[in-house]
Amino acid sequence: MFLNFVAPAWIAKGFDSASNKLFNTNVNLDPKILNDKNFIESIKNNTLKLPKENIIDFLDNNPKTQFSILTEKYCGVKRLENGMRDPRVFVDEKKIKEFQTEIEKFSKQAKESGNVDKFAKKALKVKSANILANITLSSILLAICLPKLTFYLRKLVTGSDAEPGLVKNV
Repeated sequence: MFLNFVAPAWIAKGFDSASNKLFNTNVNLDPKILNDKNFIESIKNNTLKLPKENIIDFLDNNPKTQFSILTEKYCGVKRLENGMRDPRVFVDEKKIKEFQTEIEKFSKQAKESGNVDKFAKKALKVKSANILANITLSSILLAICLPKLTFYLRKLVTGSDAEPGLVKNV
C-alpha cells in the first residue's frame, strides 16, 4: 500500500525539487497549466490578476479572472449556476494560498528567463520527464524491489527459500 499510494507522491516532490535546483525551473504546477496558452499569455502580458489579501473576497468579487477559474479546476472551489461561489462548499484557503505561491514563483521565473514561451515549454518537458521517471521508479520498486525484499525477509524469518505452504511440518 505504501509503494502504491504514498511513495509516488514523495518521489514526485523529490523530482520536482531536484528539477528546480538542476534546471532552475519551477515545475510544481500541473502540466495542464504549463500547457495552457491563456495562462502563458497572461504571464507575458502581465494580466494575471492574483489575490492580494483575502482569498475568499477575491474569488467572490472576481469570478471570471483566470486565477478564479484555475482554483475551480485545481483547488476544489465550486460555483453555482449563476456564477456565484457556492457558500455550502468548504474552501481550503491554505491549498489556494500554496497554489497562488506556486503560480507566483513560476511567473517570476518565466519573466526573468526573458522568453516566457520557451520557459513554459522547458517546464512542460521537465515536468513530463519527472512524471515518466516517477512511473518508472515506482514500477521498479513494486515489480522488483518488493518481491526481493519479501524473499529476503522470508529467508531471514523461516530460514528457508521455500514457499510457506510447501514446507512439510514434522
